[in-house]
Amino acid sequence: MSDILRIGALNAFVLLFVMAPLTETAIECVLPYRVLNSLIGRQGAHAWFFIFVSSSLLTMLHIGIYGMAFLPQVPSALLTGAFLAYCFAHFAGQSLLKAFLYTCLLHALMNVSPFLRMFVF
Repeated sequence: MSDILRIGALNAFVLLFVMAPLTETAIECVLPYRVLNSLIGRQGAHAWFFIFVSSSLLTMLHIGIYGMAFLPQVPSALLTGAFLAYCFAHFAGQSLLKAFLYTCLLHALMNVSPFLRMFVF
């Protein structure tokens, strides 16, 4: 049984589909995007650097949470982080709120697989 399943299916659902996307998007996307905007001064001028920083933050955060057992998943975490950061950067030109909400939704959808895997393996 997965460690996260021990907290209960409803709590795992809230954690994976609400709390994780909201907090991780704030830490991995909103914070670096705003810092880079204030340092560079032009919104969007740093998009690829932002994607690199954001995906690195996602990977480091998950290593911090799951420990060394997460190391084999680093390549996929970097790719996932880059995809989420690209989504955020794409919509940030229109609205930071829109970018935040779309990225949270995408992150929640990506968490469907780990949630369902808890019941299978």
